Amino acid sequence: MRVLIARARLTRAGTASILKRMQLKRLESALSQMVVAAIVLLGALAAAPAKAQMTAEDLAAVTTQHSLESLLGDLAVAPDAETAKPIEQAILREFLATESPTIELLMSRVAVTIQEKKYNTALALLDNIIELDPSYAEGWNKRATVNYLLDDYVAALRDVERALALQPNHFGAVYGLGLLMREFGARDLALDAFERALSINPFLENAQKAAENLEPEIKGVDI
Repeated sequence: MRVLIARARLTRAGTASILKRMQLKRLESALSQMVVAAIVLLGALAAAPAKAQMTAEDLAAVTTQHSLESLLGDLAVAPDAETAKPIEQAILREFLATESPTIELLMSRVAVTIQEKKYNTALALLDNIIELDPSYAEGWNKRATVNYLLDDYVAALRDVERALALQPNHFGAVYGLGLLMREFGARDLALDAFERALSINPFLENAQKAAENLEPEIKGVDI
């Protein structure tokens, strides 16, 4: 089933339903604000214009001279996964890039601690990174990931919102937003986020599978 770019949608009743499912009454007001902000963010992300179709030959050479915007445009229209892979890797390097040697070193340690499942250590490192450079989107995205792994979904949502405010086309963060909406029981918003992630990176397999699993429930089954 082909995945379409969706527009974010949520009513006040839907927000109340999410909060009821989560049963976090003490966090009701704060969480409501964050979810609404996430919905507004999804709407803004979905409005991004598409780039004209390019040929496979045009996409073959990926170099460091490409701007992030150009790379994202190339990725969105890549004809197949093989062509898309080096473009995706170049984009991930751009997301990770920093002019601070200290942050670069700390991020390398974060990667190791996450791999070793030392999530509290990773969280402390990421706190330092964000304090050093609050405009570094990847710091917020990685901290959202760690908070998610620690089952602190409220903190993860706060961080992923910040990451996307700084870098709206971070397909990993948009996918993460979908995972959080799914945890909160807002499955229609989860589908919106997965579809948005796929509009940026059509070859994001986890988002593709997640969207396909939700589509019949949210949009119904074609007869």
